[in-house]
Amino acid sequence: MLSALEIALTRSTRITIVSESFADPIHIPEMVKSVVFSDTIIIYSNADSPRDFLAIFTAVVNLFSKALHLRVPIRIGISKGIFYADEQRSMYAGPALIEAYDIGEASQWLGIVLSASAAKDAIAQNLQKGTSNIVVDWDVPTKNGTVKASVANWPVALEDSFKIPPPLTEQELYQIFEEYYGPFSMLRESDARKYINTVKFINEQYALHKQASPPAEPER
Repeated sequence: MLSALEIALTRSTRITIVSESFADPIHIPEMVKSVVFSDTIIIYSNADSPRDFLAIFTAVVNLFSKALHLRVPIRIGISKGIFYADEQRSMYAGPALIEAYDIGEASQWLGIVLSASAAKDAIAQNLQKGTSNIVVDWDVPTKNGTVKASVANWPVALEDSFKIPPPLTEQELYQIFEEYYGPFSMLRESDARKYINTVKFINEQYALHKQASPPAEPER
């Protein structure tokens, strides 16, 4: 039986991107590879072109969305650099893998953090939804305090996925996980803090997006 994480991965990579920035569609299954180790997913490409970055970034944001809908709290790091993959022997290594793992694991929230090198690619592509940037700077909460980093603005990218429109409370965010992890009031303080940190990010980015969005035209 596939785990919820594997199901989320499968659903998130069956995508074709049509972008004004590229002449041809980007078929994610042809450009992105992945492997699952227990509770960890590695997603990678064979090249580092702008098309590859957009394929990886789109797959990651969709993985984040599908995982949350399947009640899997998830933290993701995106890096760019040297990466070795021996698929036949299931061996994966390299500085980019270590960096992605470290920045994802260190973050104390549900979110997607980009390394400095990956952030440059994101900025170059000027990813936006409406007038809002899909990659923004944020004081990311980590185990050793906050760190300024570029992050995926997933509350805006996935705004149509919210069953309860923000602003949210941490209890409202956590309720989808309660069946598996128990009441919010029973969480360890360090675990509860991850949801508090996530809600702060959601509410601020969502509010900024709505303020910048033009009002909807009245129906006639």
